[in-house]
Amino acid sequence: MNRSEADFIILLTDLDEDVCITKTKERIKDNLPNHAIIIVSVKAIESWFLADSKTLSSVFNKEFEYELSEKTTKEPIEILNELFQLEIGRGNSRKKLRFAKYMLKSGFDLNNAAKHPNCPSPKKYFINKLKEIAK
Repeated sequence: MNRSEADFIILLTDLDEDVCITKTKERIKDNLPNHAIIIVSVKAIESWFLADSKTLSSVFNKEFEYELSEKTTKEPIEILNELFQLEIGRGNSRKKLRFAKYMLKSGFDLNNAAKHPNCPSPKKYFINKLKEIAK
């Protein structure tokens, strides 16, 4: 392998409308190279932002915790929009990429999300997979 080739390609995706992680992986694997690793969040990845209480507390300038995170029946981006509207007087405009950049700049930490009791995806499917790859 030459230096310009990646050892792994990691694709992080949502479960979306699929009934299980296996179906999601099957749906997208044909379009990826063999060394691609697919990691699936059981809920929209924005639920990870809901699970990072430390960052949201900083953004809202008060102690904050969203209990449901990946267990919510509502779309996490909708919940975040409502929370931002309520707490700081403006929504997140529902533009997921812009919002993700904002959360990263605000200090989003995957380890914080992984510690949340109702948000298993970051630790179970993402952090553990990265540790497995690193071995």
